[in-house]
Amino acid sequence: MGKSVKLSDIARELEVSIVTVSNALAGRKGVSEELRKRIEQKANEMGYIKNIPSEKPEIKSESYNIGVIVSERYLGGRTSFYWELYQKLVRAASKKGSFTMLEVVTIDQEQDKVMPALINENKIDGLAVIGRLNKEYLQELAKRNTVPMLFIDFYEESIECDSVVSDNFYGMYRMTKYLIKNGHKEIAFVGNIKATSSIMDRYLGYQKAMLESEIKQEASWLISDRDLKEGRMEIHLPDHMPTAFVCNCDLAAEMLIEELAASGYEVPNDISIVGYDNFTYSSFISKNLTTYDVDTYRLAKESFHTLSKRIKNPGLHYGMRMVEGSMLIRNSVKSLL
Repeated sequence: MGKSVKLSDIARELEVSIVTVSNALAGRKGVSEELRKRIEQKANEMGYIKNIPSEKPEIKSESYNIGVIVSERYLGGRTSFYWELYQKLVRAASKKGSFTMLEVVTIDQEQDKVMPALINENKIDGLAVIGRLNKEYLQELAKRNTVPMLFIDFYEESIECDSVVSDNFYGMYRMTKYLIKNGHKEIAFVGNIKATSSIMDRYLGYQKAMLESEIKQEASWLISDRDLKEGRMEIHLPDHMPTAFVCNCDLAAEMLIEELAASGYEVPNDISIVGYDNFTYSSFISKNLTTYDVDTYRLAKESFHTLSKRIKNPGLHYGMRMVEGSMLIRNSVKSLL
C-alpha cells in the first residue's frame, strides 16, 4: 500500500505544496524544523516509501504555487502598471501549469512590518515581490520567508535575492540622448529618485547623457513626482522652465502634460517630453508620447523562469537579469535644430 502514496497525497493532507514536502523529506533547506517533523510523521503514517521511480516526474515538475505580493500604493488610482505586469506573470505561470496567488500589502502593514499571510501558510513554493516596498519591510520579509524569493522591477543590495528589471539605466540614457540630438540643452528630470531603485537608475542614465554632452542640470530641474509614504503622485512646475522634460514613467508624463496645459503650455510646440514604460490610461498620450517601451511580457516570462529555476536549484548564485526594451518615437518632441 505504501507504494501508492505520492508526494501530492502528503501535501494534500497537510495543506502544503508538493515542493515543500519534497524538500522536507530530502533534508533540503527552506523548511522549518517543526514543519519538517510534521511532514516526516505524516509520510510514515501514510506508508510513504522514498525513491519510487513514479515519484520523479512530480519532483521535477514546473507546476508550482507562486505567491505574489505588491504594495497597495502601486494599485490605487492611476498607478496600475504593476497590475498589468501581474496579469502577464499569471499568464506566464499558467502556461507552465503553475498557479499564482496575489496578496496586497497595505501601507499600514508595510509600516508595521506585518508579514503577508502567504508566507505563513506554507502553501507556496516561491515568492515574487512586484515593486519596491520599504527597506525595513523587505529585510524582515527576507528573515521570515522560507521559500525562494524574487524581486521584480527593483533590487535591494542588502538582501541576497534574484531580481528581474528592465534596462532602466540605458533605456533612460537613450531617451535623454534623443532630446539632446534634437537640440535640447535645458532638460529637467521628473521622478522621486528615493522612491525606487528603478527611478534612481533611470535618473543616473539621464545624468550620464547630460554629462557626456557637458550639459549642467539646474537644481530645480530635479522634480519629485510622488510622496514616499503613500506613493501619491503630484507634480509642480519649476519657476524657470526647461525646454524638455525626461519623465521616469508615462503616468508622470501624463500628469505633467496636464499641468503644462493648465499653465498654457503645449506639447511639443512649447515643451518637449519623453517618458518610460509605454503605459498610460490616456489614449491620446499613448499615441503621441515618445517613450521607452518596457517589454512586460518578457519581463514577466523571465521572472517566472528565474523563480522556477531557483525553486528547482536553491544553490544557484543570486543575480540580476535585465530585460531590454525599445524606443518608441512619436510626437512629443520638437527639434530645436
